[in-house]
Amino acid sequence: MNFERFTQKSLQGVQGAQTLAQNYGNSEMKPLHLHKVLLEDPEGLIPKILTYMNISADAVLTDLISALDRLPKQKGGSVYPSADFQKVLQDAEKIANDFKDDYVSVEHLYLALMDADDKSIFKKYGIDKDGFLKALKKIRGNQHVTT
Repeated sequence: MNFERFTQKSLQGVQGAQTLAQNYGNSEMKPLHLHKVLLEDPEGLIPKILTYMNISADAVLTDLISALDRLPKQKGGSVYPSADFQKVLQDAEKIANDFKDDYVSVEHLYLALMDADDKSIFKKYGIDKDGFLKALKKIRGNQHVTT
């Protein structure tokens, strides 16, 4: 995985997931942490896409917080990326390549999250790749991520 290929926003998402895991007292960074961070940015692309899909990012956030509250906690210690979290990052890089994008952006991370271990939140809100990609195309058009 080459973090030099990640946009500023996607790097902020990964770093935010680590901070969130620390704040929750979790020993592992999970895809749930990244999911929450990507939805928390009110100016971010992911909330805009969900809004375009007629899905409330705030409602999804509420369920993510509940799921995070159920994760095992620890006091002190380091936070490590789980295997699922690492797979999301690797899959996002593959998705960026498939899109012929130069950089891994938040939409690539979000698409990779859809294949992560816990799909229940995506299913509950009807968030699927087809709908997401249609909304993304209307917002992004045929532009590629080049910066």
